[in-house]
Amino acid sequence: MGYLRGSRVYPAVRQALCAARERLGARIVHFSIQGDHIHLLVEARDQIALGRAMKGFGVRVARRLNKLAGRTGRVIADRYHARYLRSPTEVRAALVYVLQNGVKHARDEGRIARGQGVWIDPHSSAAFFDGWHPRCRRWIPATDAPAHSLHRGGQSPMPVAAARTWLARIGWRRAGGPIDVHEVPVIESADRSPRHQARATARSAEAARRPPRHRRGQ
Repeated sequence: MGYLRGSRVYPAVRQALCAARERLGARIVHFSIQGDHIHLLVEARDQIALGRAMKGFGVRVARRLNKLAGRTGRVIADRYHARYLRSPTEVRAALVYVLQNGVKHARDEGRIARGQGVWIDPHSSAAFFDGWHPRCRRWIPATDAPAHSLHRGGQSPMPVAAARTWLARIGWRRAGGPIDVHEVPVIESADRSPRHQARATARSAEAARRPPRHRRGQ
């Protein structure tokens, strides 16, 4: 289907985000679009709502990309991987992974040097994140893909919804404070790494929610 960050394809994926950002009991609060996959941070009422929202998002992406390519057929995998985030530490790690995923890929692929100055991924929701450290705000653009022609002629629709869960609004800040633009995802063990905690591709999504309350006597 082509490079998802491409100048023709990215607007189509962004339109799908705008249409699906707050539907069916779920909210897409952050994203990172890479060359052949998409990372999402999603708040969902429950597992059923998450599944419906991801299916709806996949249909919207497929419809727009097929129209762009003049074809029909499957675009998004039927299955996705979801990991529920239940602690402030997990959510903060997920935020770093999603927002800084493009930076990590660019460094790993040699597109930017490790000693190079600050680079904010234009194909992510970094511009809409209000948790950057105050000293970093001068580097944050006003919108995603600020140089793209899709923003000409006025303000573009928001591709993300405002977080509502305690974990995604407040809780994560208690696990390390504001995020610095120099932070990058740290790969730990296979079962506990931020990569596994935050991974959300076209086949996957993240759900940030409060831990279930336990009744007395249980």
